[in-house]
Amino acid sequence: MDSQACFLLLLLFIIPAALGQAVCGTDACITDCTACNDNEMVADPSDCRRYFMCDGKDNTKYPLPFDCPDGEIFDATQHKCDPDVTCSPCPRCYYDCATSTTGFISSPTDCNEYSVCSGSNAEPTMRCPAAMPHFDGHACQTDASRCCHCQPYCYPGQENTLIIDPIDCRKFHPCTAAGPPTGSGTCSAGQHFDESLHDCSHNAPCNTQCTNQVGTDGCIELFTCLEVGNFAKCPSAVLLNTTNAPGSRTSINHPPSATSIIRTMSSVRIPISVPTKTRVPIILLPR
Repeated sequence: MDSQACFLLLLLFIIPAALGQAVCGTDACITDCTACNDNEMVADPSDCRRYFMCDGKDNTKYPLPFDCPDGEIFDATQHKCDPDVTCSPCPRCYYDCATSTTGFISSPTDCNEYSVCSGSNAEPTMRCPAAMPHFDGHACQTDASRCCHCQPYCYPGQENTLIIDPIDCRKFHPCTAAGPPTGSGTCSAGQHFDESLHDCSHNAPCNTQCTNQVGTDGCIELFTCLEVGNFAKCPSAVLLNTTNAPGSRTSINHPPSATSIIRTMSSVRIPISVPTKTRVPIILLPR
């Protein structure tokens, strides 16, 4: 057998073996140590500036991630930190185990609750400890702004439909695929979104899934009253004063928490038939 024939025969054995060889995880949104060597690095889906080290036995070597040097991003395909790589945040909030890539699902209405996925099924609901009360899709932690609850989400089977926004009964989102929707719309004045019709309607009640949700700026945006009448929003530390003419305003002193809640209220609706010289409390109801 000549040398060329021997070389071709050798390739017949080498190429299939190489093609079938498992590769250490290269997905930036999954921590996958399968087939990784000892001390090989894989991505931390919750932060593109961090990475985990593998133990060579399909598991992470240490329970905590490591930081890349300042100014560098972890490159999951090259398994190293690199200053020339851009950071693309991974989806971290899932509510259905069939679509979750983190192994967890969040409660849609409670930031303190989460479940561990077992395949496409969810284990019983668990609660974060008091010292780290907020679940961010990956772990319990202390930053409330990273909560996953009360966010719009398209479940499997809701494709090509519209879903209601969890905190605003006038808003809706189009579902093109399972997961977080990419767009939103708002019903016309006087309409609410009807979940049964998947459309806006004058006859639909305001069914809000989440109420009293504080935004990242510390404010609760959406309020309404039971009576009619539109007035300009109140600036910081200012409330509508019904002792004077309807719609007049007066400054008041509040503790910081109260001020932060009322300072961004918009289109507040209050009773307009208030007797002069009569102080009537205005009850704001979260939508």
